[in-house]
Amino acid sequence: PGRIGVEAPGRWRGEAPGRRRGVAMVAQRYHPLFGGGAVQARRLSEGLRRRGWRPFVVTTRAPGLAWRDEIDGTPVQRVPIFGAKRWGLAGLLFYLAACAPLLASLRRWSILHVHGAAPFTWFPQTLARWLGKRVVVKMTLMGGDDVGGLGGGVRGWMNREVFERADAVISISRPMSEAYRESGL
Repeated sequence: PGRIGVEAPGRWRGEAPGRRRGVAMVAQRYHPLFGGGAVQARRLSEGLRRRGWRPFVVTTRAPGLAWRDEIDGTPVQRVPIFGAKRWGLAGLLFYLAACAPLLASLRRWSILHVHGAAPFTWFPQTLARWLGKRVVVKMTLMGGDDVGGLGGGVRGWMNREVFERADAVISISRPMSEAYRESGL
Protein backbone atom coordinates (compact mmCIF):
# COMPACT_ATOMS: atom_id res chain seq x y z
CA PRO A 1 0.00 0.00 0.00
CA GLY A 2 1.41 3.28 -1.05
CA ARG A 3 -1.52 5.55 -0.30
CA ILE A 4 -3.21 6.43 2.91
CA GLY A 5 -6.63 7.99 2.91
CA VAL A 6 -10.17 7.51 1.80
CA GLU A 7 -11.12 7.43 -1.84
CA ALA A 8 -14.43 6.97 -3.54
CA PRO A 9 -14.95 3.27 -4.26
CA GLY A 10 -14.21 2.46 -7.87
CA ARG A 11 -12.81 -0.40 -9.86
CA TRP A 12 -9.55 -2.01 -8.81
CA ARG A 13 -7.02 -2.42 -11.59
CA GLY A 14 -7.91 -5.51 -13.61
CA GLU A 15 -11.62 -5.62 -12.73
CA ALA A 16 -14.08 -5.54 -15.60
CA PRO A 17 -16.39 -2.50 -15.76
CA GLY A 18 -19.78 -3.08 -14.12
CA ARG A 19 -18.48 -5.98 -12.02
CA ARG A 20 -18.79 -4.33 -8.65
CA ARG A 21 -19.71 -7.33 -6.65
CA GLY A 22 -19.68 -6.95 -2.95
CA VAL A 23 -17.71 -5.81 0.01
CA ALA A 24 -17.42 -8.18 2.95
CA MET A 25 -17.03 -6.02 6.04
CA VAL A 26 -15.61 -7.70 9.14
CA ALA A 27 -16.20 -5.67 12.29
CA GLN A 28 -16.20 -6.94 15.87
CA ARG A 29 -19.06 -4.56 16.69
CA TYR A 30 -21.92 -3.42 14.49
CA HIS A 31 -25.28 -1.79 15.07
CA PRO A 32 -27.17 -2.14 17.41
CA LEU A 33 -24.00 -2.64 19.48
CA PHE A 34 -22.41 0.73 20.12
CA GLY A 35 -18.86 1.94 19.76
CA GLY A 36 -16.78 4.12 17.46
CA GLY A 37 -15.90 1.22 15.16
CA ALA A 38 -19.54 0.10 15.00
CA VAL A 39 -20.67 3.60 14.02
CA GLN A 40 -17.91 3.87 11.40
CA ALA A 41 -18.79 0.47 9.90
CA ARG A 42 -22.48 1.34 9.67
CA ARG A 43 -21.78 4.69 8.00
CA LEU A 44 -19.38 3.09 5.56
CA SER A 45 -21.96 0.42 4.73
CA GLU A 46 -24.55 3.12 3.99
CA GLY A 47 -22.07 5.05 1.82
CA LEU A 48 -21.07 1.95 -0.13
CA ARG A 49 -24.71 1.10 -0.88
CA ARG A 50 -25.34 4.66 -2.12
CA ARG A 51 -22.42 4.22 -4.54
CA GLY A 52 -23.71 0.95 -5.96
CA TRP A 53 -21.72 -1.53 -3.89
CA ARG A 54 -23.32 -4.47 -2.09
CA PRO A 55 -21.82 -4.65 1.39
CA PHE A 56 -22.53 -7.29 3.95
CA VAL A 57 -21.25 -7.43 7.51
CA VAL A 58 -19.78 -10.22 9.61
CA THR A 59 -19.83 -9.27 13.28
CA THR A 60 -20.04 -10.61 16.83
CA ARG A 61 -23.26 -12.16 18.05
CA ALA A 62 -24.40 -10.69 21.35
CA PRO A 63 -27.18 -12.24 23.47
CA GLY A 64 -30.62 -11.38 22.15
CA LEU A 65 -29.47 -10.63 18.59
CA ALA A 66 -30.37 -12.82 15.63
CA TRP A 67 -27.72 -14.85 13.84
CA ARG A 68 -28.74 -13.24 10.55
CA ASP A 69 -30.23 -9.82 10.16
CA GLU A 70 -30.63 -6.91 7.78
CA ILE A 71 -29.84 -3.43 9.04
CA ASP A 72 -30.53 -0.42 6.82
CA GLY A 73 -30.55 -2.73 3.79
CA THR A 74 -27.23 -4.39 4.65
CA PRO A 75 -27.19 -8.13 5.38
CA VAL A 76 -25.54 -8.90 8.72
CA GLN A 77 -24.16 -12.30 9.76
CA ARG A 78 -23.27 -12.67 13.43
CA VAL A 79 -20.80 -15.23 14.73
CA PRO A 80 -20.40 -16.47 18.31
CA ILE A 81 -17.29 -15.96 20.37
CA PHE A 82 -18.22 -18.71 22.83
CA GLY A 83 -18.42 -16.57 25.96
CA ALA A 84 -14.77 -15.46 25.96
CA LYS A 85 -14.27 -12.86 28.67
CA ARG A 86 -10.74 -11.69 27.88
CA TRP A 87 -10.63 -9.24 24.97
CA GLY A 88 -7.61 -10.92 23.31
CA LEU A 89 -9.25 -14.34 23.35
CA ALA A 90 -12.55 -12.86 22.16
CA GLY A 91 -10.74 -11.21 19.25
CA LEU A 92 -8.96 -14.42 18.27
CA LEU A 93 -12.20 -16.43 18.38
CA PHE A 94 -14.15 -13.78 16.48
CA TYR A 95 -11.68 -13.48 13.60
CA LEU A 96 -11.36 -17.27 13.32
CA ALA A 97 -15.17 -17.69 13.37
CA ALA A 98 -15.59 -14.88 10.79
CA CYS A 99 -13.81 -17.04 8.22
CA ALA A 100 -16.78 -19.47 7.99
CA PRO A 101 -19.39 -16.96 6.73
CA LEU A 102 -16.78 -15.43 4.43
CA LEU A 103 -16.20 -18.84 2.85
CA ALA A 104 -19.93 -19.57 2.69
CA SER A 105 -20.57 -16.35 0.78
CA LEU A 106 -17.40 -16.04 -1.27
CA ARG A 107 -19.32 -15.37 -4.51
CA ARG A 108 -20.97 -12.32 -2.91
CA TRP A 109 -17.80 -10.30 -2.40
CA SER A 110 -14.65 -9.23 -4.20
CA ILE A 111 -13.20 -6.99 -1.48
CA LEU A 112 -12.66 -7.71 2.21
CA HIS A 113 -12.81 -4.62 4.39
CA VAL A 114 -11.47 -5.25 7.89
CA HIS A 115 -12.46 -2.68 10.52
CA GLY A 116 -9.47 -2.60 12.80
CA ALA A 117 -5.92 -3.72 12.19
CA ALA A 118 -5.53 -6.01 15.19
CA PRO A 119 -3.13 -8.94 14.75
CA PHE A 120 -5.90 -11.55 14.57
CA THR A 121 -7.43 -9.88 11.50
CA TRP A 122 -4.62 -11.80 9.83
CA PHE A 123 -6.91 -14.88 9.67
CA PRO A 124 -9.74 -13.49 7.48
CA GLN A 125 -7.21 -11.43 5.53
CA THR A 126 -5.14 -14.52 4.73
CA LEU A 127 -8.31 -16.36 3.69
CA ALA A 128 -9.22 -13.48 1.36
CA ARG A 129 -5.73 -13.54 -0.18
CA TRP A 130 -5.94 -17.31 -0.77
CA LEU A 131 -9.26 -16.72 -2.52
CA GLY A 132 -7.77 -14.01 -4.74
CA LYS A 133 -9.76 -11.18 -3.12
CA ARG A 134 -8.62 -7.62 -2.45
CA VAL A 135 -8.12 -6.49 1.16
CA VAL A 136 -8.69 -3.09 2.74
CA VAL A 137 -7.59 -2.57 6.35
CA LYS A 138 -8.88 0.37 8.37
CA MET A 139 -7.09 1.53 11.49
CA THR A 140 -9.76 2.63 13.96
CA LEU A 141 -8.06 3.36 17.27
CA MET A 142 -4.74 5.14 17.83
CA GLY A 143 -2.69 3.00 20.19
CA GLY A 144 -5.08 0.07 19.74
CA ASP A 145 -5.01 -1.24 16.18
CA ASP A 146 -2.51 0.98 14.45
CA VAL A 147 1.19 0.51 13.72
CA GLY A 148 1.92 0.94 17.43
CA GLY A 149 1.29 -2.81 17.80
CA LEU A 150 4.26 -3.77 15.64
CA GLY A 151 6.19 -5.27 18.53
CA GLY A 152 8.00 -8.57 18.57
CA GLY A 153 6.81 -12.14 18.80
CA VAL A 154 4.00 -13.80 16.92
CA ARG A 155 1.50 -10.97 17.57
CA GLY A 156 3.96 -8.38 16.26
CA TRP A 157 4.65 -10.50 13.17
CA MET A 158 0.91 -10.96 12.53
CA ASN A 159 0.27 -7.25 12.95
CA ARG A 160 3.03 -6.36 10.47
CA GLU A 161 1.63 -8.91 8.00
CA VAL A 162 -1.84 -7.36 8.31
CA PHE A 163 -0.43 -4.05 7.06
CA GLU A 164 2.04 -5.41 4.51
CA ARG A 165 -0.48 -7.69 2.80
CA ALA A 166 -3.26 -5.12 2.52
CA ASP A 167 -4.10 -3.67 -0.88
CA ALA A 168 -5.09 -0.45 0.88
CA VAL A 169 -4.79 0.93 4.40
CA ILE A 170 -7.24 3.53 5.65
CA SER A 171 -6.50 5.87 8.50
CA ILE A 172 -9.16 7.86 10.32
CA SER A 173 -6.85 10.56 11.65
CA ARG A 174 -3.78 12.59 10.74
CA PRO A 175 -1.73 11.26 13.72
CA MET A 176 -2.53 7.70 12.66
CA SER A 177 -1.49 8.47 9.07
CA GLU A 178 1.75 10.03 10.25
CA ALA A 179 2.52 7.05 12.50
CA TYR A 180 1.91 4.73 9.55
CA ARG A 181 4.26 6.69 7.29
CA GLU A 182 6.94 6.79 10.01
CA SER A 183 6.69 3.01 10.55
CA GLY A 184 8.45 2.27 7.28
CA LEU A 185 5.60 0.18 5.92
